[in-house]
Amino acid sequence: MCHKSVEEAVPGNIVALNVKGLEHTNAPRAGDVMVSQTDTELTATKKFDAQLYVLALSEEIRVGTSLTCLMRCGRAQGKVSAIKWKIAPGEGRTENPESIQGRGAACCSIELDTALVCDTRSVCEPTSRVAFMANGKPVMFGMVQMKG
Repeated sequence: MCHKSVEEAVPGNIVALNVKGLEHTNAPRAGDVMVSQTDTELTATKKFDAQLYVLALSEEIRVGTSLTCLMRCGRAQGKVSAIKWKIAPGEGRTENPESIQGRGAACCSIELDTALVCDTRSVCEPTSRVAFMANGKPVMFGMVQMKG
């Protein structure tokens, strides 16, 4: 598919466009998302819930922990606003835990400082992918489950 013309792009495809006549101050930047003005489904959000896989951590993640959120359309600073549940090896599922330690799964509510364009996994899987970094190291990755 690389460097080939196609008749139609579908949600999740990465496409290249040649747009002429834009002012230098309004030039597209990395992470920009083009959407038809009549399309109201794909919107930017500052709050979402994500189902995540937690990598091995040197520090635990608590409510209020600052993270860098990486999505297909860009990056933004944010924080964990709630931890709904976690599954840790040897412990099973815990509802409303105080923190997340390394290795396991979790569902977290995230609040971003800057809105990013994303969608839920049930609507468009490629735009629902998310990863988080803390102190320059990857800590979690997963899918957006609900925009809020």
